[in-house]
Amino acid sequence: MMFKCFRLFLAVACSIGGVLVTGCNTDKKPEIAFESISHEFSEVFIVGSKITKRFDFTNKGNAPLEVQDIQSNCGCVATIPSAAQIPPGGTGTIHIEIDKDAGSFREQAFVYTNDPDKPIIPLQVYGVIKPAVTYPKKIDFGQYEKGQNVSKTVKLSNNLTQSVEITAHTVSDNSLAVTIPGEVISAGEKLEIQAVLSLRKVGFYSEALTLFIKAPTVIPGTNSETLELSIQFQGRVLGGIVALPANLFLGVMPHNYPVQRTLQLKTDGTHAFSVLGITADKFEVSVETTEEKRRSHDLFLTISAAGVQKGLLEDTLSIQTNHPEVKTIEIPVKGVGQ
Repeated sequence: MMFKCFRLFLAVACSIGGVLVTGCNTDKKPEIAFESISHEFSEVFIVGSKITKRFDFTNKGNAPLEVQDIQSNCGCVATIPSAAQIPPGGTGTIHIEIDKDAGSFREQAFVYTNDPDKPIIPLQVYGVIKPAVTYPKKIDFGQYEKGQNVSKTVKLSNNLTQSVEITAHTVSDNSLAVTIPGEVISAGEKLEIQAVLSLRKVGFYSEALTLFIKAPTVIPGTNSETLELSIQFQGRVLGGIVALPANLFLGVMPHNYPVQRTLQLKTDGTHAFSVLGITADKFEVSVETTEEKRRSHDLFLTISAAGVQKGLLEDTLSIQTNHPEVKTIEIPVKGVGQ
């Protein structure tokens, strides 16, 4: 549906110097005028810093100007510290304060007034916020064969206006070794750390490097002169056994009615293997296995609840193999007994 708006102009009569004149305008109305309605911060802020912008305006009309409301999005707070009603020729101020995490920001505040020509005025501020020190929180080492040593570069950037010092570091496991070429990172400078991971066990892994950093003064956004940075190294060492699916859900299991499921086991390495058997505590499992060594096995399982059990049943299937690296595979399994 389309709406059309019309403005009706009425000629009025007024007296100027004793002479009757038609068409003159005696309406009084406010007129809000901002010096600017947008601002781009040239400086880069640190997370936690106080970021504010002041927007000044003037009532250029001939009637009182009322600031009726100010609405802003989630990233900023807008307030009017001056009077909410501004007389003709008077001035007012609106403050916008930014509260955001690291990254670029573009925030708006909407000013609602009784100005008939400009009832809503958008104010916009934008800029960039960075952490005190930029670093990768997670590094993916990818997939490699067991026994390899894999190296990655960790890049740190000091975004402060003062130097910082790496006072200490720890690793979660001695399979992760790091080389730190220098302890001090000057203001605005970068430092590259070499991390070498020795892949000793097959399967998924997650190791951590923790850096302890100290600044000469309190770091913006904190109450401390120190930072603790934790970097996670994740990946996978090939040569193990992958189970598909990784979890089994058996659904509703009436008493004495077995459930059939298919489970695939395959190696992501070069070793062939045999399945020796499957056991569980709350379930009875039957499966045909073969002593033939293969790189992949499709297991057709027949599973029933052990005894009379009702409600949610949770257990683990323990699968024994003769794989040189993976002797046992555990598969979580759930069902509902009736």
